[in-house]
Amino acid sequence: MNPDTQLKILEAAKEVFERDGYHGASVENIVSTVGLAKGTFYNYFKNKRAIFDELLRRFTTDLVGCFESADIEQVEDGASYRQVGMQIGSSVVRLFLENRALARLFFSESRGLDSEADHLIDQTYQRLTHFSETYVKRGQSLEMVRPNLSPQLVAVTMVGVCSYTLDRFLRGEFSDLDPMQILNTIVEIHLKGIMK
Repeated sequence: MNPDTQLKILEAAKEVFERDGYHGASVENIVSTVGLAKGTFYNYFKNKRAIFDELLRRFTTDLVGCFESADIEQVEDGASYRQVGMQIGSSVVRLFLENRALARLFFSESRGLDSEADHLIDQTYQRLTHFSETYVKRGQSLEMVRPNLSPQLVAVTMVGVCSYTLDRFLRGEFSDLDPMQILNTIVEIHLKGIMK
């Protein structure tokens, strides 16, 4: 199997899913977009759902990587705490801007598709929340974050606010705002709400 052909099929599928949605997309649309025979598609993917799952898996892996690549052990003071938050946020914003189609699949097409897709989305949110909770605990251990706050609850609200805001952004809202302005607002609200 040729990795270049697989990549072309994935890119075509991304385009078709963005344009037609999961239910409106077909293998025929995907192969005609990439200019391949239908049989070639089946050499790489079992069906439409298999390619959708692969795209979603790749995106969620990259999304979790935005969080897990941040080194929270480097946090020593308020400035470095904010810096790590901005680093994570900047990585997520860049991922979403570079992969709008996949981000829309994550937010719009996958939720409610079936229990398998819901499980992948829930696992992704759990991993993001777990990392965010670790970030909050690090701030508490350095006595920068208020000790009376539940790290788990703070993490859930952080992920929830970011998720909802990014979803609205992908739907075309906030088009008059620079993505970094949106990120700065979210980080400032978060930090002012939890820090001593």
